[in-house]
Amino acid sequence: MMLLVTLAACSSGSAREAERSREGDATSESVVSDRQATYSATLVAQGTPTPLPERPPRVAFLVLTTQVNSDGSPVGEYVSVPSNAGTIYLAAQLTGMRDARMAAALRDTSDQHNVLAYNEIEVEGGSGSGWVAVPISMDGSLAPGDYPIWLIFDPGGEDEEWLYSLVFTVGSAGSGARQVGDGGNLAPREAGDQGGNQLSPGDQPPTASGGNNGNDGDGDDGDSPPIQPRD
Repeated sequence: MMLLVTLAACSSGSAREAERSREGDATSESVVSDRQATYSATLVAQGTPTPLPERPPRVAFLVLTTQVNSDGSPVGEYVSVPSNAGTIYLAAQLTGMRDARMAAALRDTSDQHNVLAYNEIEVEGGSGSGWVAVPISMDGSLAPGDYPIWLIFDPGGEDEEWLYSLVFTVGSAGSGARQVGDGGNLAPREAGDQGGNQLSPGDQPPTASGGNNGNDGDGDDGDSPPIQPRD
């Protein structure tokens, strides 16, 4: 009888333990399920993250030229052209390009920074890199002197960005153009606002071929025009 009582007690205890274990498992599953539901609801409430705005293309070279190849690359680089040169080109080698408009704006050096010549073109992103050449008309109306010319991304659009500029010399009508050789300025310095305040030459980055190896661009020995940083 004692053996039977002992076996009955053990059996009863095992049943109670099994029941408690089942209740614990059910509670754990409920907690996990509730947490998963809460996490999923939080993700839905947050929605899709706002994508970062696309950056404008990066300018590797900026060149003023009078002729371009079929791919937009410059045929020669110029620091001076006559006022009646006809069509000149602001040629830029870009990376990170996408479908957009690109413009060139030739400005004076007055406090008003008047735009004296302007043109824009449609550009296809293609492989994302390559040359873009924006033509500008030189009809002989500009007085001799130094002028900045700006490269603009998406003019008039939400992503409008005045990227970089360079300064070149306009000579009298009929004067010769001054060439500095193929290639252009290496990576431009920082861009800035549309004020165009910094128009003095400053230090010139070394050029890919030809150029002045870092001189200030003021001499007459074939120096490349400096790329102008924005503020």
